[in-house]
Amino acid sequence: VFSPRLIFFGGYGYFPEEKQRGTFEFDETSFWNSGHPRGWNDHVHVLDIETFTWSQPITTGKTPSPRAAHACATVGNRGYVFGGRYRESRMNDFYYLDLDTWEWNEILTQGICPVGRSWHSLTPISSDHLFLFGGFTTDKQPLSDAWIYCISKNEWIQFEHNYSEKPRLWHTACASEEGEVIVFGGCANNLLAHSKAAHSNEILVFSLQPRSLVR
Repeated sequence: VFSPRLIFFGGYGYFPEEKQRGTFEFDETSFWNSGHPRGWNDHVHVLDIETFTWSQPITTGKTPSPRAAHACATVGNRGYVFGGRYRESRMNDFYYLDLDTWEWNEILTQGICPVGRSWHSLTPISSDHLFLFGGFTTDKQPLSDAWIYCISKNEWIQFEHNYSEKPRLWHTACASEEGEVIVFGGCANNLLAHSKAAHSNEILVFSLQPRSLVR
């Protein structure tokens, strides 16, 4: 979300009927349904929520590869994108899109960083920090790790917490005014396996700063 606009990037689905700006990569495994082949894209679409009209901006810079199941977050005039799936790979690359100029920039960090994943969450927790939690690896393992990205220092810091035995993917997350990230729902196992998906209705609360005595 930026100003009166909703901004969408990438995804997986059917080949677009109309010409789009960007790349579409076919998923060869979807061609069994020859009438409706599917694939990944790197398209940017903008919905003006005042006029309810769609548009496609002309972007510049280094565009992320087509992907789906990535996580996005907005801080200031930047839209951040982390990870996601392209074919059989779940990535850990990191980008931001300048929402004033529509220029893509790849973020190259030093030191440790999260492994590649899809179906994770990325939550703004301040004007200088993002909180990443959970997801699903290329090896089809659900994740329970948490990370904080510091924008000004351009570094990832692993966040220690009490939910290491509670992996999540497909969940939702939001930040509270009390300095917490609240995670709800999702799945706790490999939902691609031929077993019942372990859907969760549990709430996980990550306290990122000491609680105020006045609540």
